[in-house]
Amino acid sequence: GLTTLMADFLHALGLQEVTLVGSGGGGSLCQIVAAENPKLVRRLVVSTGDALWQFPARRLRGYQALAFVAPVGWLFVQLCRWQRFNRWLYRQAAHRPLQQQILASYPELLAASRAIRRDVAKSVRGLRTSRSIKVLGKLSRYDGRALIAWTRDTKIFPFEIGQLLSELIPNSRLVELSDCGIFIGEDQPELLGRLVREVMEEGVPAHES
Repeated sequence: GLTTLMADFLHALGLQEVTLVGSGGGGSLCQIVAAENPKLVRRLVVSTGDALWQFPARRLRGYQALAFVAPVGWLFVQLCRWQRFNRWLYRQAAHRPLQQQILASYPELLAASRAIRRDVAKSVRGLRTSRSIKVLGKLSRYDGRALIAWTRDTKIFPFEIGQLLSELIPNSRLVELSDCGIFIGEDQPELLGRLVREVMEEGVPAHES
């Protein structure tokens, strides 16, 4: 459902030769959209996150289980509103402390709306390794440009996953990141911006019919 929404949104805007950037849990979503819409998505940037058979990552499947029991999920949201726990939780993903305003925004949004909690839980329940594996054949034939930016500084998404993803996509380049965790956009936003610009400036290869 999420990947369909993403593709429909790009088509509705009338965009062409899109550069799609995904990180963390959005990585697999962007890979699926690119694999199924190669004429539309001509550049793909994926940083440390879900990929291949890690959708979601094994170490995160305990959190996914929270979405199957609404009362437990609600209690977890309330716990995330506790500043000390919230900071501990995000330290698993980012090396540098996030601003308190940013940290508080996620649980407050979930706590404020039952409809949002319902939609988030439905999306999390729908994450399936089989879904990302299903498009591996298409991804191996993806003829756009791809940049895979991966860090060794996290056990959640091993560096080998980034290497295998880069080997799978024909026209791809692997960049090893340092001094950052899963949230490269928070730890090193300037670096992420530079990498995206480099991919966009490389031009668009002709699509193979």
